[in-house]
Amino acid sequence: MIKILKSNKIYYEVHEIKDSPHSFWLVQPWFDETLGYTVKFLDKVLKNKIVNILITKFREWDRNR
Repeated sequence: MIKILKSNKIYYEVHEIKDSPHSFWLVQPWFDETLGYTVKFLDKVLKNKIVNILITKFREWDRNR
């Protein structure tokens, strides 16, 4: 998966959760850490997209005034 993301220049993050068996991250005691990583990632990615959309829309509006 990482190879595909890299080759398509798609932003991603990888985090290691110590002492966790693979695919059990959605239960305690690993859930809170997983949720924290997820929220930070989505916050970063979505805020950047929203800011870029707003800048583009403002520039379009400014050109058409």
